[in-house]
Amino acid sequence: MKQAFRWILASIVACAICSLVTYRIAYRIAYQNCQTTMFHQPLNLVVNGVEVHTLWSDQYNALQGCLEAAGQTNAINLFRQYRCADRIEQAASEMGETLAILKYLRGGQEKQAIYDLEQSLNTYADVMCNGYGGLYPANRERVNLESLKQTRDYFTQFPHPEWGNENAINEVLRLANEKPKE
Repeated sequence: MKQAFRWILASIVACAICSLVTYRIAYRIAYQNCQTTMFHQPLNLVVNGVEVHTLWSDQYNALQGCLEAAGQTNAINLFRQYRCADRIEQAASEMGETLAILKYLRGGQEKQAIYDLEQSLNTYADVMCNGYGGLYPANRERVNLESLKQTRDYFTQFPHPEWGNENAINEVLRLANEKPKE
């Protein structure tokens, strides 16, 4: 087991080094050809022709600016790869869950479909609670917690005590009502 772990770790390190070297070469060539802007464009979200500022996009742009200022341009690309991989894995998982629920509904298994939807709702509530706890107070103010309140109310009406996220939801809603310290 230790040997396999060492090989996996060595492979990850080798891939990171190769990615870094490849990125450095590409960046150097682009820099020499005055094409550095191809690497570092701020993320702009446009909906119906209007630029939208979300907490996520603003934090992404702040991170990118901070990394550029520190000369960590390779970290920007690595973070972008992480973000894309995370989104792909999340989408694949959610598609699988949605397909299973649709099959249950089409097969007349409504109770199983409801249970699976409730599990998904519980998972999203857990993710939201965990993420909210890691935000700075100023960023917490920008989060819309209405869906979390509705989730709490739903699970009050249709409880699943075995999942046990009631305390986390209540703690997030309590934090949201606190005034940030100046």
